[in-house]
Amino acid sequence: MVKINFQNNVTKCSAETFNTMQDNIEDAINDIEEYDSTVSTTSTNAVENQAITNYVDEIEEIGTSNGWVYRKWRNGIAECWKNKTWAVSVTNAWGTGLYYGTITGETFPTNLFITTPTISFQNITGTSVMCMNSSDASSTSTGDIQVARGTSSSGAGGTISILAKGRWRE
Repeated sequence: MVKINFQNNVTKCSAETFNTMQDNIEDAINDIEEYDSTVSTTSTNAVENQAITNYVDEIEEIGTSNGWVYRKWRNGIAECWKNKTWAVSVTNAWGTGLYYGTITGETFPTNLFITTPTISFQNITGTSVMCMNSSDASSTSTGDIQVARGTSSSGAGGTISILAKGRWRE
């Protein structure tokens, strides 16, 4: 690698300077070692394990399916996310001062999860509601999504963001 000393109002950028910079970058890229799968990726120290995972993990597959964006990571974790526009009546009384409605759930991309993932919902536009996961979530679907609010509404709606994270392999 050839060192180039730049100074304000002194160093002129010439073709030779840019060629040297390009050579330096190419040399640096060529010096990067390939991932060695025989190197241990486990440790008895939890902090070291996380550092190792962060260092060696990479995306195995990324794609889209029925509005979902998904990623499968080398370490076996899978995640997907999408926005869902919804409109539903939130008129079912749940105790005193709370009303709920049910939004039809979403099917995950095929074979993305081997067990039920952790699913989170966030209301991003529209009617003020709390979003909750129903008990019928599975490895293939979010299950129906419950929305609740403090007042009854026959015209509630908006867009929610859905994020699911689980395992695609052991």
